[in-house]
Amino acid sequence: MQELSLFIQNHAILSALFVTLLVLLFILEFVRLKRATNTVSPHQLTQFKEKSKKLEKMMKSLPLILICAKGLESPKIAPMLENQGWNVHCGWIHNR
Repeated sequence: MQELSLFIQNHAILSALFVTLLVLLFILEFVRLKRATNTVSPHQLTQFKEKSKKLEKMMKSLPLILICAKGLESPKIAPMLENQGWNVHCGWIHNR
């Protein structure tokens, strides 16, 4: 224990940097865990029907943007999704 206190005294800047990095690591891990509670993997979504119904209801209120290369396919699919209650917008990738 004496060796540790001697090391900290002799290397104050190094010790302060270590403590700072450790605190930042804890903060980043906390943020990552907090975000992970709001994410759903595709596997989880397809396994729990009651949860997927709640998620689908929430997602249908958000805009869904369909993009295709020439603008031919997305307009065909959009009406089907609109009939199911989705808020659909179509577009295409404009290549020069």
